[in-house]
Amino acid sequence: MNLHKSDCHENSNVILHAFDWAYSQVAERAETIRRLGYKTVLVSPPMKSFTSSNGTQWWQRYQPQDYRVIDNQLGNTKDFVHMVDTLKQHGLWVYVDVVFNHMANESSTRLDLQYPSQKDMLNY
Repeated sequence: MNLHKSDCHENSNVILHAFDWAYSQVAERAETIRRLGYKTVLVSPPMKSFTSSNGTQWWQRYQPQDYRVIDNQLGNTKDFVHMVDTLKQHGLWVYVDVVFNHMANESSTRLDLQYPSQKDMLNY
């Protein structure tokens, strides 16, 4: 993604939507983001979600496996904390895109997530 000074006015409060950018990439571009006049960066959901050596589709970040852990195709907790600290050092705010109550459907691989289970059905 190419960023240009003309993308935002110096006195505006324009948010850069760093959609599907790796957290390390956002940190590396912090100075450029600030110089271009952005005040805030919106990043993709950081929660643990499916990862693959071949990459993953953007929508998989909206199907978290665990809200307590930062680990997905864009980075891990260390990457995320470094990004936030770096943006803060450059005077930038960070917003996180998150949709609460969205969860990955892992019932085919985790039997403890199947509800109602066969046992539950027998009690009806």
